[in-house]
Amino acid sequence: MPSIPEEIVPNVVSAALPTKTWVDVLLVTAILAAIYYMLPLRLANDLDVTMTETKTLYDNAHKMGLRSPTETEMDALRKEVYLLVNETRRNSDSWRAALYDFSRGRAFILHYHIHKVNGVKYDIATSINSRSYAPETS
Repeated sequence: MPSIPEEIVPNVVSAALPTKTWVDVLLVTAILAAIYYMLPLRLANDLDVTMTETKTLYDNAHKMGLRSPTETEMDALRKEVYLLVNETRRNSDSWRAALYDFSRGRAFILHYHIHKVNGVKYDIATSINSRSYAPETS
């Protein structure tokens, strides 16, 4: 088996890439990851999935008698999310509109609505869970 002389190994390691290049690659990777997580279309899909989960939980709470079908909070939230997601998807067809949305802070608006829908989902889940702790009445 051939052996590698010891003086070649340090030269190969030091000649691979300078430290400044590694810092640049790491910085570009971090910026691209931040852009990916702030893309309005990806956030609109996340909001749509979160709203679907909340609607399912709301329907289960309604079947258990914890929520009335005439509650306007869920209807208003559903309409608001529907309009926001559709506008974001429509604007993502044009790169100019998508850039305009991004510069207007659409990503932050979507994050806010994701947080709002998660809050409603938490409230519904809490009411469902608190019902299981309630004492039985005859």
